Amino acid sequence: MDIALHADMRCTDGLCGHTTVVVLNPIIEQVTNVGVQSKGMFHELHLAPLELIAESAPYRIQPRCNLDELAKQEPFITTRFMGTEGAGETGERMGGAAAM
Repeated sequence: MDIALHADMRCTDGLCGHTTVVVLNPIIEQVTNVGVQSKGMFHELHLAPLELIAESAPYRIQPRCNLDELAKQEPFITTRFMGTEGAGETGERMGGAAAM
């Protein structure tokens, strides 16, 4: 299944946001989760397991869940660390299910 970034994600009861992150398992080289940035004031980012995706097209993804069920999925948090040794040196760590 192809998963497009910045595609609208439409839950069974309406538009829930858009895809911003695709999480890969490097061992099997397959997509395992899709990061969905919710619409609304806080723009929360949740990880939707690939099993939740019913259908995918270049500009639209249809999950098998409603808005409330998507909101209950694990949050995806990205943290950036600035190095003290040199300007521009960064490290990145992902939180949530991606931090395995």
